[in-house]
Amino acid sequence: MVIREIFLSVLMAASMALAQARAGGVGDGGGNVVRLDIEAVMQWLDENCSSINSLKGVDCGLLLKQMQTAPKFELADKVSLGGDDNRDGKNNSVTKLITYSTSRWLLARADTPRKIGIVLHENLGAMSIEGTDDFHITKLVVNELRARSIQLKSPVPITTKSECRFDYRGLRGEGTSVEMSYAIYNRSGDFIGHVEGQDLNSVSDEIQLLNNSLFCHQSQSKCVLEYASGIDGVRSFWIRDESRSRIITPFESSSNLDIINQYQALSDSGVCEKRADSCWVKFNDGQGDGKVVQFSYSIFAANDKLIGPIIATSAMDFLGQFTQLKATGICRP
Repeated sequence: MVIREIFLSVLMAASMALAQARAGGVGDGGGNVVRLDIEAVMQWLDENCSSINSLKGVDCGLLLKQMQTAPKFELADKVSLGGDDNRDGKNNSVTKLITYSTSRWLLARADTPRKIGIVLHENLGAMSIEGTDDFHITKLVVNELRARSIQLKSPVPITTKSECRFDYRGLRGEGTSVEMSYAIYNRSGDFIGHVEGQDLNSVSDEIQLLNNSLFCHQSQSKCVLEYASGIDGVRSFWIRDESRSRIITPFESSSNLDIINQYQALSDSGVCEKRADSCWVKFNDGQGDGKVVQFSYSIFAANDKLIGPIIATSAMDFLGQFTQLKATGICRP
């Protein structure tokens, strides 16, 4: 109940903040997602330079000094060396200034080795170690990193005491719809969803909302939330009983706020429990043509006697019917 009280107290404020923050865009008030993504790559290079075999001939201390040279770097939609081409970036070995192409960077999206290669090449160029179209070190590094698991640190400071882990995945989208993307994992390391946002505020608010909800404190629920699939932004889940042996219901949504609400409602209802004084539920199957789907459930008395079916169009429709059924008294022994 403590988590529910916390959730209810922050829900309205957080959801309003989310709506306001989502009105922002790329380059919004210091929240430029490309700049933050580049800085995350630079931080990774700073912390891992000495562990990259292909960089053994480069002084990591000098590379770090170059990356820290004020003003570090600047951004432009297009970067050219004098023609009509659009380069990943350009560097000045005299001023040490680097200019990155925003449009080219966005093409890399979540390809972290490629983005590390872009940053590395431009900084090696500013150090006069690599020249124009000279990638003799960068190519070796990128190939080496493609065989490794790379996790960039989050550009958004995340302090959490919940059961969720938020891993930064880089950028997704295109044009003015580019967002920072985070994968969400439960305490068992299972993927259970994602967070996207166009600026620091929207991401931070959504992560806080999840952290304060039952979604990130699933050990306090009798309902086990299991990620099923995601298509076109819509995430599908299975709700199972505590032993994971029985499917209670599927549900889906494109909104983390709605996912939180549905999971909280199912958990509060007791539908995942099998008690001596109430009915219990087993999900059978779902059928439909893609537009209208019907879910079939079997309802049993506490003594395991079949009471009857419930046919519903969604998890919340099922929950409403199940609640009405219990209110008739038919579930009492």
